[in-house]
Amino acid sequence: MGGGEKHVGAIAEVLASQGKLDFLTHQPSDLAELERRLNLRLPGVQVRVVPDAPGFSEVIRASADYDLFINASHLDYFAPLGRRNALVVYFPATSVDQAQAISTYNRLKRVVRLSVMRIAGDRGRRVLRRAFFGSDGRSSDQTLFGRLALGAVQALASRRHQGGIFDRYHVIFANSEFTRRWIRRYWGKDSFVLYPAVDVERLAPGEKRNWILSVGRFFAGSHNKKHLEMIRAFRIARRGALRDWEYHLAGGFSSTESNEAYLEAVRRAAAEDPSVHLHVNCSLAELAALYAQSKLFWHAAGYGEDEELYPVRFEHFGITTVEAMAAGCVPVVLGKGGLPEIVEPGVNGILWTTLDELVAASLGLATDEARRQALARAAIVRAQDFGARAFRERLSRALELLGGERVGDPTR
Repeated sequence: MGGGEKHVGAIAEVLASQGKLDFLTHQPSDLAELERRLNLRLPGVQVRVVPDAPGFSEVIRASADYDLFINASHLDYFAPLGRRNALVVYFPATSVDQAQAISTYNRLKRVVRLSVMRIAGDRGRRVLRRAFFGSDGRSSDQTLFGRLALGAVQALASRRHQGGIFDRYHVIFANSEFTRRWIRRYWGKDSFVLYPAVDVERLAPGEKRNWILSVGRFFAGSHNKKHLEMIRAFRIARRGALRDWEYHLAGGFSSTESNEAYLEAVRRAAAEDPSVHLHVNCSLAELAALYAQSKLFWHAAGYGEDEELYPVRFEHFGITTVEAMAAGCVPVVLGKGGLPEIVEPGVNGILWTTLDELVAASLGLATDEARRQALARAAIVRAQDFGARAFRERLSRALELLGGERVGDPTR
């Protein structure tokens, strides 16, 4: 479970305190496990299982039963029938047709994978994957064959009237100004910025060590968290004032061929330096301890990518950056995507655009403890702006406005 699940869970937590709430899913879900893993309280919430039918027909039919229907399913765009409807956008597809193509393509991949497994076994499937994609360490979006296949699916997909679908939503929630800007560019629609709720209350600084921390899932693909690039930067920094520092990389991991190959590459890079430590699928308690003890926080998602051509490859908000700041880690993060909305350079952190700047900024903080501490104090204060209280206030304001006309963002 990642930031998207946490975001919609926080919305549900607020709504559950105001009336009856159902979670619509395609598979039975364990709410107790969801509450435990995401630190949520969902009293009285019911799970309603809806069949995964073509064209979202069953979900659309079910939506008519609600005074407020919130579509929080990533890239699933359809016209709901609720009295009031909201769409949660983590980052938009360029169009409804592109979203439909991506969904169809992913479904076809799963069908083909299972079919090949039944016929040729796991070993045969791996051989065929290498034949088509060239490497276990690349996801399909990084290969010519994968891009051609997705393009073919998109060309064959049925066309839907985009305006009619989005006009059914009384509010579109964007998770950042960065996402809001691309919603406007792609869809011509305004949206209300609802920054995700971050558990800043459970995080606090501890006894700081000469540690740098990065937090992000270990997965393959052009939108990965750039672990290899950051390890390379750390090895360069170790030649200077960071020679006695450690670098810790924490994150979740889901096993697929491409993800396994990617993690193995990260493990090999980490093994070349005894000061680099991986924490794969660590517990929340272990992660909180890493935040508490680390002095600096690095984030590089989107590094080396073109923001105008591929904005989806950047960090759309930055939950882990806020978590780090709440624990007094000074963020030294890529100055693109949604991260500049969190970090004010020189006040509560540092933004960079090249690995040389990342190294130079970190070396500077390592040799100026007074400045690092001043930035850390300011970072703790800034993190509170994204806590549960701020989230509840902003969501409540949006829900109040839903009683009237369609909601833009009147405060921005």
